[in-house]
Amino acid sequence: MKISLLLVFVASVCAFGGEKTNDARTSDVILKHAILGKAATMVPRASVSHDAAVTYDGNSMRQVVVAGYTIQPGDNYDSGDIPINFAGAENVAIALNSPTDDLNPAIIAVYWAAPKEYYTLTDALFGDMMFSGLGGASKVPVYGPILRLVIFNTGKVPLVIRQLTVYTCVSLL
Repeated sequence: MKISLLLVFVASVCAFGGEKTNDARTSDVILKHAILGKAATMVPRASVSHDAAVTYDGNSMRQVVVAGYTIQPGDNYDSGDIPINFAGAENVAIALNSPTDDLNPAIIAVYWAAPKEYYTLTDALFGDMMFSGLGGASKVPVYGPILRLVIFNTGKVPLVIRQLTVYTCVSLL
């Protein structure tokens, strides 16, 4: 209930156009934290199923997580368990491509878990810091073998995802 009220308040404060003041920037930060607060409470335990196709190139792996998907304003896309075992990887690159020229409303919440354990929100990638033009990418540390991504659309127009892909390199010892 507190998050809903905060979102309505912040949305009404940010709805007034013009150049952003420090107060508006602070409101944007509050909105992002409220969304991530909601994100931290919504993710269930990790499963152990890994049955989707992954592309292997030597010791690198990549997975198209979603393609051709639209997230409506205020909604999100939950990837579920990404079918790559990230054990042995140090980092994962997350790339988003979109025909939308404004990706500021995109927030990608990055969760990690061990098999049959609860997910932990470890990173948040904000569209205004990560993306330029029609897409972008960012690298985050690996904290466990199972990855889950949740993409939020905090804007007022639909967010079109042309393709969301994860890439990693795993040491083969």
